[in-house]
Amino acid sequence: MNNIFDLDRFRKYFVYDLKTARSNYGLTMLIVAGMPVILYVLSIIFSTIFTRHIQAPSLALRVTFLCIASVIMIMSFPAQAYGRITDKKAGSEWVLIPASKLEKFLSMVIISGIIVPLVFVALYFLADAILSLMDPTYTKALVTININDLMHDLGMPGIYFVGRGFWVMFLSLSSSVFTFLLGAVFFRRKKVAKTVLVLICLSIISSIISSIISTSLARSGFDFVDYIKRFLTSPNLDFKLNVLFLTDYLFTFGLLLAGIWLRIKTIKH
Repeated sequence: MNNIFDLDRFRKYFVYDLKTARSNYGLTMLIVAGMPVILYVLSIIFSTIFTRHIQAPSLALRVTFLCIASVIMIMSFPAQAYGRITDKKAGSEWVLIPASKLEKFLSMVIISGIIVPLVFVALYFLADAILSLMDPTYTKALVTININDLMHDLGMPGIYFVGRGFWVMFLSLSSSVFTFLLGAVFFRRKKVAKTVLVLICLSIISSIISSIISTSLARSGFDFVDYIKRFLTSPNLDFKLNVLFLTDYLFTFGLLLAGIWLRIKTIKH
């Protein structure tokens, strides 16, 4: 049997890992993905009290709650599902499970980056769609929204993301989950808080570096604002932005997955 990767052994571990993730996070997933129902009930209660007629939540409020639910899922899943591996007792048991570190890493990546985001989006959009069918005051379901139309409403015409832009949302969810997964397997305590703190520090550092670069370019005579304007009005802008976003996500995935793999490979108890 191959000590690095064996398909049958990986299949058995993946099923075990998936069941463990469901046990650790299943109830939380149902609550977070059920946010449309919670929002709907609250809107009905408050609209009945203050306006004396039933009114479903507005589209803007529903999109806002989708963002909130996404953040909750992104920050909570990695720590609940895999945070235990840094614990001395639970982590030692995880290390002793008969599967290679590569198999454990691949299982973790597939569940965290593909299955969980898909399940979250499917459940959330399903709950929202059911409500839109039940209540005529409920505006169109979120699943029918075209992100390109939202970009147009924000004053950015000419920008077109393929697949109505849902691939951008999915990759954003996956990369964000991987970010907090790295924090979950790297930090031993206060995983979410420390990950957020690191992100804030990185944001400050990147802002300082960007400011320095922008200042240097301005002094050299480079008009950065004019460059942005010309870029946003250039031909094939939609194609350029799709390629730019995809390249950025691939680069981010590469860094995060490399960090997670190095941590999994070197973890000891």
